[in-house]
Amino acid sequence: MLRGRGRGYGVELTARRSAGDHFSGELNYTYSRSENQVAGDSPSSRINRGNWYPGYFDQPHAFTARMTIDEGKTHELGFNLVVQSNRPYSAPNGFVTVGSVPVPLFLERNNDRLPVYHRLDFSWTIHNLRQQRRRWTGEWVFTMYNVYGRDNAYNIFFQPKDRNTPNLGIFSKSPFAAYRLSIFGAPILSLTYKFTFLP
Repeated sequence: MLRGRGRGYGVELTARRSAGDHFSGELNYTYSRSENQVAGDSPSSRINRGNWYPGYFDQPHAFTARMTIDEGKTHELGFNLVVQSNRPYSAPNGFVTVGSVPVPLFLERNNDRLPVYHRLDFSWTIHNLRQQRRRWTGEWVFTMYNVYGRDNAYNIFFQPKDRNTPNLGIFSKSPFAAYRLSIFGAPILSLTYKFTFLP
């Protein structure tokens, strides 16, 4: 275990716009940094030579755009776009052979960054489908997460090449290959019914 310190800073800008009762939108941009420093008394107790380096949750740029279209009585449509820098990860600078086993050589921590993360979400809300007077109101909500099926990278890991698995080709001639792990790389649908009791 090594003791270090961290720092974080950033700025956030938001713009909202409404057009009557049926349309509203919001744009948000955030610039933020999360950095670590581990500077011990000896080379073995330092990380990245004691310099500041990106922390695990360092995602400098984040942009979101939201839009809601409300028909007024029955239908409401919502769109949500997210684009952001992905987190850093440690990529090996090469490899060395110990005996007959190739071993990755890591000289720096968090020296590379995952591909940019982006996705589009959609929701469709149906209010009071039968328009009847009741002691409660209900609505159906249909949502689609990751509409265009973006295969965002959750992590990149390195292991010996597998002929049956396509790799990212970072080490073209080495026995190691880079593989990308993705979660929710396809659209996800859900249907929900919500109700509210009236006073």
